[in-house]
Amino acid sequence: MKIIQEPFLDKSEQDEDGFYEYYYEGNNYEIVFDQVTYWVRSYTDEPTHLYISNRKVQEIEGHTFSYIPYEEETFWQLIKHFKNLGFKTFAVITSQSKNGYENIDLEKFTRDV
Repeated sequence: MKIIQEPFLDKSEQDEDGFYEYYYEGNNYEIVFDQVTYWVRSYTDEPTHLYISNRKVQEIEGHTFSYIPYEEETFWQLIKHFKNLGFKTFAVITSQSKNGYENIDLEKFTRDV
């Protein structure tokens, strides 16, 4: 597993009172395994929550997950790694979710994370 971390800052222009319409800051991560790459993001205002947005399997781009892949080895390794870094909650974009992200239930993994 190779992890590329890149800070990001996405913000609107400040208004005359010094406020922003939107302000997002955190880290983007690219997690690369032999056959699959995941893209995840964390925000500074949610320091223990990780958002998993999409993945690429071999050379096939996949923008969202059709389900949460609890049984996949690389997905388990990704969650375990970030849990060891102090992240406590996780969410993934699935095509099944009506609100975009679906929370990951750590109890559904077949082994401890």
